[in-house]
Amino acid sequence: MKRYLYILLLIIFVIALNVTNIIFVDESGINAYYQREYARAKRGMRVQDTKRGKRYRRTNMIAGLWGKKHIAVQCYEHATTSAFFEDWFEFELFNSAELSGNHG
Repeated sequence: MKRYLYILLLIIFVIALNVTNIIFVDESGINAYYQREYARAKRGMRVQDTKRGKRYRRTNMIAGLWGKKHIAVQCYEHATTSAFFEDWFEFELFNSAELSGNHG
């Protein structure tokens, strides 16, 4: 219900302000070595476990979607801190949108 209300308010907001150039931003990450190589369980039983005390490599990606065009796509292996996001927004996303002129 909350999602429906949010989408409804977003649509009203977009219509009321006559907004046509919206850039959607998403950040996602992928963990390497997510599964164990070996495990034992009774037949038909599922095995779930995590390796404790080990940090695995994580690859993150952040990008903007402007119309049908992906802009400011960046892959990295560090955390998405607020400082990193603000720099990416200002120097990558904003400049990409500014240079692109018309949206895709």
